[in-house]
Amino acid sequence: MDSSWKRIIYLICTIQVGGGITIIGVVSFIPLFLAELGLHDQGQAAMWAGLVSGVTPLMVALSAPYWSRKANQWGPRKVMMLILFILMITVGACAFYTNANAIIDSTYFYKVLWVVMFP
Repeated sequence: MDSSWKRIIYLICTIQVGGGITIIGVVSFIPLFLAELGLHDQGQAAMWAGLVSGVTPLMVALSAPYWSRKANQWGPRKVMMLILFILMITVGACAFYTNANAIIDSTYFYKVLWVVMFP
């Protein structure tokens, strides 16, 4: 019996758990990062934390039909690798942000850029 499908399922589960832990870990510290970027008002930091946390699910929901079509064209493995690469670039760029606006702008920029580059 071929067990390659089991290996793929275990890999997907590991990626999901790792991604979930990472997102939960990062989201809980966003208000502290925003304070370091110059937002000292608690209300303003809470608003920006909510925006930063909400942008990703919004962009995922808006881009899901696009990536679904690309998965049908290119194959799901290639699309998954591309999405993980995009995520790596986006998260890596966070190290260079100097203000709260850059966090929001970059999320929109990367999503739009990749949709334009891979029509």
